[in-house]
Amino acid sequence: MGDNSACARVTFAAPAAVLTQLGRRAVAVHLKDGPGGHGEQQTPIGTGDLQVPALLAAGEHLAWHIAEIDTTELDVFDLLESNRTAIPDLGRTVA
Repeated sequence: MGDNSACARVTFAAPAAVLTQLGRRAVAVHLKDGPGGHGEQQTPIGTGDLQVPALLAAGEHLAWHIAEIDTTELDVFDLLESNRTAIPDLGRTVA
């Protein structure tokens, strides 16, 4: 599919539903959070419009959870650190 959760969100699809439909064909998810619009400023994972717990639950089988940063006004290194800890704090993957 090549799309990530933000692309699913921007296209008005529910990312968790997309993962459920893809099932085991999905092997990884690229996560970014924020207001949910294309080109919007990103925020730490778990603080934006993306329903991260539902997304991670729908993708329990995924081998990879990749945190992405495209556009942000925040300090990139602070955002990286926040994202690095957010996914394990939500009960998935390892830091």
